[in-house]
Amino acid sequence: MAEYAAIGSIIIDDIVFPTGQTAMGVLGGGGSHAVAGMRVWSAGTALVSIIGQGFPPAAWERLTALADTRGVITRPVPQPRFWQLFETDGTRHEVPRTDFELFQQIPIRPDEFPPDFAAARAVFLQTPTTATALAWATHLKTINPALVILWEPWEIYFKPENLAGFRQVAPLIDIISPQTVELSWLLGEADPQRQADLLLECGVRCFALRLGADGSLVGTAAERHHVPAITVPVVDETGAGNAYCGGFVVGFVESGGNPLAAGRYGAVSATFALAQVGVPVLPANIRCEAERRLAQAFGPAK
Repeated sequence: MAEYAAIGSIIIDDIVFPTGQTAMGVLGGGGSHAVAGMRVWSAGTALVSIIGQGFPPAAWERLTALADTRGVITRPVPQPRFWQLFETDGTRHEVPRTDFELFQQIPIRPDEFPPDFAAARAVFLQTPTTATALAWATHLKTINPALVILWEPWEIYFKPENLAGFRQVAPLIDIISPQTVELSWLLGEADPQRQADLLLECGVRCFALRLGADGSLVGTAAERHHVPAITVPVVDETGAGNAYCGGFVVGFVESGGNPLAAGRYGAVSATFALAQVGVPVLPANIRCEAERRLAQAFGPAK
């Protein structure tokens, strides 16, 4: 049974590290990393996305080990592939190797969401536009009014001209989790506390603002908390934020809507993404290991 579903991109990354080392043909994408973050905490995960022709068999095997992939549809275009170029200061440059604009013209549609996933408890939703976010949120809430939706807009969404559209979507969304740097482009405000205030004014119910190495600022109108990042040896930063989102939404549901507990789940999920190149391979005892890291970082559950 699909308890948690991720709706987002599946990308093949070719990574160049500051040392000159490379990792080619690596499974990536927001949807892939988010479902891995969910899988840290739940075996009932599903992925809803599209792939192109020439998708690597090894990447497909990794996906099927993480989630129910009946919602992954192949389109008759080349599989999207990106260079991920890291600088010594941690900056990452993403450069398309294929015609990604063509791929964006044929996204996964709400009517392609598998009926078998309709009873899911929560979804991670990644979209590039207001229109697609509205279409997905409306469809998902129609088929399952109790469904919890965490929305992570694509980086290209965060433009001042999209603020009016954002105000339309916000009341339909349960949780939003952007990076604070990207959110500053939309809101014209860089301070995370002030960003949180503005999100609440827009109708956002719960926020999980990602601060990079400084962790996250999470909360609702009634409370807010700083959740520190968990320090681990970093192998690959790509996708850690998506994994955080996957862990956050599972934690939010399991805790009955507690943003602090959810933020801690997200922080743990991010550690698995940071420690491996690409979407992580997770051990068989993943939930036990996740609980151990949670207790080690934040103490026993209260």
